[in-house]
Order: sequence, then C-alpha cells, then structure tokens
Amino acid sequence: MGIKNYMRILYLFLVLGLLCINAAAQVSDSTGNRIWDENTNQSLTYTWTPQTYSGFYYDLDTGEGSENLTVRLTEGSRTIEKNNLQYETKPIQTDFEHDKWGSYQVIGFMAERYFAGYTGNSGFANKNISVISEGQLSKVLTDTDEKKSLYTGSSLILEEGYTLNIVEVDVNGNTVWVQLVKDGNIVDDAFLSSNSDYVYKTGLGVQKMCP
Repeated sequence: MGIKNYMRILYLFLVLGLLCINAAAQVSDSTGNRIWDENTNQSLTYTWTPQTYSGFYYDLDTGEGSENLTVRLTEGSRTIEKNNLQYETKPIQTDFEHDKWGSYQVIGFMAERYFAGYTGNSGFANKNISVISEGQLSKVLTDTDEKKSLYTGSSLILEEGYTLNIVEVDVNGNTVWVQLVKDGNIVDDAFLSSNSDYVYKTGLGVQKMCP
C-alpha cells in the first residue's frame, strides 16, 4: 500500500471519528437527536428542528426553516401528557431573487415551502398581505431572476395554465402590449412601458372549512 493511499485511509478514519464524536455530543443536546434515549442523560424537554428532522422544511443554501416540535416528557413515564407536545411554525421573510422587488414571507409546513404573504418590503405591495391569516396555504410557484427575450407574437409559459402573450411592441421599443391568458381565455391585458413591472391581481377563492 502506497503512502498516499495510507494517508487517505487514515484521514477517512479521523473524519469518521470526528463524526462519531459529534453524533455523541448531539445526543445530550436538547435540540439534537430526534430520538430520545433515557440512557444518555438527555433533557426531558427537547425539540426537533429543521436541522435535525427531515420531516420539516429546510433550505440548505440559506438556512431557511422555522418548524419546531417540542416534546416535554415526565421522568419515569413512557407517555406524553396532554399539552406536552407542541408544534410551531412561523412566517420567514425572504428576499425575492429579483432584488428590485424586495422581500416576501414564506412558511414551512410538513417539509414543504409555502407562500405566507407580502410585507411593507415587497416592492409592488402597498400594505401587508397575509394569506395564512385567512387559513390558506399557497405554493410558491416561481421565484427567479432569469432573463428571457420575447418578441411580438411570442409567449411566456407560466405555472397553473397561465401564459403571457406579447401582442405588440411599438416601433421604438418603449411600450409593449401584453395579454395574460389562462387555459385559453384572456384574463387581463396591459400596456407596459420600458423597465416597468407587470402585476396581475386575482382573488384566491373561498376558503372551504372541513366539517
């Protein structure tokens, strides 16, 4: 066995050793291992977090995640008493990929990321708008700063059956006539000036409550 291979194996053993040490340290942490073990001196109150439980939404790139599940145990008992199991999630302010638009709120729920509302920092909203206060969860369909080139007669395919059609561009390229189409029907049209935003407002429908 060459020196290089030996060093690689030794390095691997060291890394695995460090991982084992870290795992052992997490067991006694009140927000560490999601499995409680009475033989490892864990706190009787401990919390599952997005970093320790894969059933919660967590963005590895941004650290975005807000779900927590706190368990409060009674010493000597194998049951969880009433009100001692608490789930919590809350809105998180996050930046639009397009910097000009500011930020909006998302919320994690059961490992999924949902739209929570607009805030005073949302570039095209003049007030706070919350959808979760109405008991609704909406998926974030698209959030991107990708640039695309369109021309008269072309279309931009959007989510949920929507298409943005470029009807006409004036000869100077300063004004664009656009039509928003859903499932083949025109639902809105507008004339946009250069470097402006197109905003379409629609209702979310009636919230149906379960019996």
